[in-house]
Amino acid sequence: MNRKRGARPERYIIYILFLFLAISAASAHGGEEEETTAPGQPFYTDATYLNSLTMKVLAIAAAIAIVFVVIAINYEQQIQQFKKPIFLAIIIPLILASLFLVGTTLYTNIASMTRGPVHWHADYEVWACGQKLDLVDPKGMSNRIGTSTFHEHGDDRIHVEGVVYRLQDVSLGKYVKTIGGELSKDHLSYPTEQGVMAYHTGDKCPDNKQGILKVYVNGKKKENYSHYVITPVAYVPPGDCIIIDFSPGDSETTDKICSSWKAKGWAYK
Repeated sequence: MNRKRGARPERYIIYILFLFLAISAASAHGGEEEETTAPGQPFYTDATYLNSLTMKVLAIAAAIAIVFVVIAINYEQQIQQFKKPIFLAIIIPLILASLFLVGTTLYTNIASMTRGPVHWHADYEVWACGQKLDLVDPKGMSNRIGTSTFHEHGDDRIHVEGVVYRLQDVSLGKYVKTIGGELSKDHLSYPTEQGVMAYHTGDKCPDNKQGILKVYVNGKKKENYSHYVITPVAYVPPGDCIIIDFSPGDSETTDKICSSWKAKGWAYK
């Protein structure tokens, strides 16, 4: 039995490949939006905006290519005289999208203060009235809370991965905002599996004592803590151990120490 020319399976393999490209681009864009909106309010840096824009351009180019591939597959006989224009309609959007990707990558590296991607880490713990708070667990396929550049993987570790345009984009206050909370002078809100826990200097702990919000970096109390940018290193230690503590008292130092420091036998100087 003769098979119709238009039904050859290799033609549909091409279609499936283009469809996979479009789905991959759209999924990457959609995942970026989820990271910036869940579990808190949206927070965008220049880097995440450019990433989002690039994914949109790639998705649009793939969609245009798919349309013309489908036309070429299903109407081959009718469009013999239009083969070259249709070929150009498939190739040109993909070439332009690739050039846009290259251009944004070069711009990112030139315009950023880090002159390219970095990989920094710092460990931290959040304490309230003597109890350690655990950040809400990552949901979905991304396995992180925050953005692709600034996030946490359920490991009590701040991750800065990618291009940093401005240091203030990766401050401690911006990190807490990125994961869905807030850290400002005398105020902390922090998303947990039990909901967003909020504390303000002057609020009382269960023992009826007034708590004070403090932040310690490597054992020493830090002023203007919301603007603090972690030490730019990849490993912890020597990367920072940050303790956010709401409790009675206002000591200049803390005995609380990150588990990564304990595991390697490090202590505050």
